[in-house]
This record gives sequence, structure tokens and C-alpha cells, in this order.
Amino acid sequence: MIKRKLLGLAAVLAVAALGVAGNAAADPGNTATNSTGVVQAGAVSADPAATVSGDTANAAAAAPASTAGGGNDASSSTGAAQAGGDNTSTGSTGAVQTNAQSADVPVAATVANETASVAAPVAIAPGANDADSSTGAVQVGGGNNASNSTGAVHSSSPAATPTAP
Repeated sequence: MIKRKLLGLAAVLAVAALGVAGNAAADPGNTATNSTGVVQAGAVSADPAATVSGDTANAAAAAPASTAGGGNDASSSTGAAQAGGDNTSTGSTGAVQTNAQSADVPVAATVANETASVAAPVAIAPGANDADSSTGAVQVGGGNNASNSTGAVHSSSPAATPTAP
């Protein structure tokens, strides 16, 4: 499910990049040389949480998520979208790259002094992504390579370690 959401986010970023004439870069270390319509961001994180309390019951949930960070490079590329770091797009069109993803979703509830909790941390392994002279390459996680490819979709290994103490 997380993988589909990340791929969906990557697709939205790519569409946004194609509709913009200039390049957008957040965080230092991102470079776009001789490129058009590039969107780049380093580390990204969010930590939404919710708590509900009543006279006899309480519940709490959180959904912290993050993308590993660093610099990205898009050289002679069109419509590249890069999030996280260690992503390289050279001479590619429509490359979507994101580094390691992680999310931890703990939920706890207390009723009549009895507490139940569940945690479901998930992650996609980090590493460098490279799209060289490729069209429509999508790379999630790290350690992915697309050279002279069309429509390549790569993901590094996902991992989940749910617990219910």
C-alpha cells in the first residue's frame, strides 16, 4: 500500500514537473544543468498525530513518514522529479526518482485502564538511483539503475516489522 502511494506521489511530481517551464530545487546540493522542468527536494518528513480522549477511553495514532535526504543531480534531462538524495538523471525524459522511504504507524487505545497498542513500521532500502538516457523511468528506494531504458520501474526491497505487544 505504501509502495503504491509512493509511486502515485512520484507520478504526481512528474506531471507537475512537466507542466512547469523552470526548475525547482529545495535544499542545497540539488543541481539541474541544461535541464528543463526539473523538480528536486532533499530530505522530506512529516509527523502527523491525533489523540482522542473521553471520560473512560483514550486513543492515539501517529503516522510519521520520511524520505532520506541529500543532493540530487539532473543533467540534460527533461521533466525529472527527484526526492531524497543520491538520485542522478542524465539525458533522461520523465525520470521519477526517490530515495529511501520509511513510515511508522503506532496506534494505542485505553479503555477502563486496559491499553492495547500496535505498531507497523515499514521501510524501503536506501541507496543511489541512476537514470541514464532513459524515458519514463521510475525508481523508488535505492540501488536502482536504468540505462537507455523506456518505462523501467524499479524498487529496492521493502521491509515491514509489525508488532502488537
